[in-house]
Amino acid sequence: DVKFAFLGYNDVGKEPLVSQAEEQSILKEISQARKEADIVIVAFHWGAEYTSQPSQRQKDLAHLSIDSGADLIIGNHPHRIQPVEIYHEKMITYAHGNFVFDQFWSQKTLEGVVGKYTFYKDKLIDVEFLPIKIDNFGQPSFLQGSKKTEIINNMFQESLKLH
Repeated sequence: DVKFAFLGYNDVGKEPLVSQAEEQSILKEISQARKEADIVIVAFHWGAEYTSQPSQRQKDLAHLSIDSGADLIIGNHPHRIQPVEIYHEKMITYAHGNFVFDQFWSQKTLEGVVGKYTFYKDKLIDVEFLPIKIDNFGQPSFLQGSKKTEIINNMFQESLKLH
């Protein structure tokens, strides 16, 4: 009986027929979704490619979204795993890295995480990041052992740099 609302915004160039990451629209649409849903999840296509840290713009949009009523922010586009942040007791995942992609020229572009977000009633109660590596021309597979630990540890270390 939990109602979810999913909103998505683009902040990488202008695309026809795609919701743009414009502050007034974000504020209005999240506020409206909040009236209809128990959980509001906002996805962003944002940030500079091949960077391990979010830009100030990403942080500002994420914080605005949470201040407007979002419960979870999930971003992507940098082709790198970026940090996570807890802001006003809400989760922001700035970027999951790649999942199925054809950028074989860099180890970092062959890595990503799958986010597993667990809700109970209207609260996010657990998050698990499952590291993956892309092999065989775009085939993701879950990592185990030391490589899995290394990716999670790197994500943690990058997250510490946010503050």
